[in-house]
Amino acid sequence: MQAPVKALDPDGSAIVAAGTAVFAVAAVISYFAATGPNAWRFWVALLGTAMGLVAMAAIAVKRSRRPVVTPPETGPATLSDALGGDAPSADPATGAD
Repeated sequence: MQAPVKALDPDGSAIVAAGTAVFAVAAVISYFAATGPNAWRFWVALLGTAMGLVAMAAIAVKRSRRPVVTPPETGPATLSDALGGDAPSADPATGAD
């Protein structure tokens, strides 16, 4: 049996955004630093950034097509609501609140 706990990030958008940002920073750094035989690092970082952007677009489309679910009603908020508005007084002997 699984605990009734709502997932923090059900579609992974935060992870994809963080990974895309890391690849974008790496692409900028490697553009200026990678020369000669290390030039492949720039293209790897650029491809990682592009793949992250495609994944973020796919997540946005998936999120927009997801049906809106309203939470079920949990019941009365207070004892007064549960008893129909007539809550007993604090001291039943005197009737004082």
